[in-house]
Amino acid sequence: MHIWKFVASDYLIIGGKAEFEELSGHSSLVSSVSFSPLGDMLASSAINNEIRLWNYTSDEKRSEVIKTSAAHSAMVLAFNKDGSLVASGGRDRRIKLWCTTGKNEIYDAFEGHAGMIQALAFSPDGSLLASGSSDCTVRLWNMQSLTSYRDPLRGHYRGIHAVAFSPDGVHLAAGSGDCLISVWQVATGEPKAEALKGHLSSVFCLAFSPDGRYLASGGNDRMVRLWCCRTWQQVQTFRGHSSGVSSVAFCKGGLILVSGSGDGTVRLWDLRQRMG
Repeated sequence: MHIWKFVASDYLIIGGKAEFEELSGHSSLVSSVSFSPLGDMLASSAINNEIRLWNYTSDEKRSEVIKTSAAHSAMVLAFNKDGSLVASGGRDRRIKLWCTTGKNEIYDAFEGHAGMIQALAFSPDGSLLASGSSDCTVRLWNMQSLTSYRDPLRGHYRGIHAVAFSPDGVHLAAGSGDCLISVWQVATGEPKAEALKGHLSSVFCLAFSPDGRYLASGGNDRMVRLWCCRTWQQVQTFRGHSSGVSSVAFCKGGLILVSGSGDGTVRLWDLRQRMG
């Protein structure tokens, strides 16, 4: 794994190379990585059913192996709001919770999907966990009772690749292999708007801006798209990747958008001239 270090605004202004470091430890292909909200821990999973937790507060990056059951090959990881828990979703259709402060793990915390888990996201207050699956549904789970929060959210005819909560926790977005993005009201489970149309292929990733005004999406069509959360209309399209876009994220101030692609590049998009 490679970790890049740079000041986003300076990098856009002066260009140049970003520093990076390599983290070694996994013996097989890495399937997912996730930073804790405070940036002091990094969780990574590999296809050999191993999850590693990296201490990122010291110069020496040490990792601790969290062993999963033989059948749980984690496809996706997510930290809760204070970094005390990591959720992992696997090919076994189960979601497991792991304590980052000790050896206590909660096995098979959530079951209900009929297909592999492909997306996970905690709500901003940590009370809910959203999961998206190849069974074409999104589920919400109550973190206090460890039970289903409501009936599955439906509307897609292909698998769910991405889920994201708005910063205020009011809306939940999901991106699917059917090229569409759905937005639901979390409290009611009702659609907030008609499905967002624009991508020409599978939607792989989603991210809300820190102020909740915009939703970014990336897809197999190699495009990064920006949507206004007031009108739910597309307002920008970013071209440059030569392969599918697998991840998008806003920098802390919300004025820089970062995208990662199967073309092996990470791109930074300056939104300061584009967002009014």
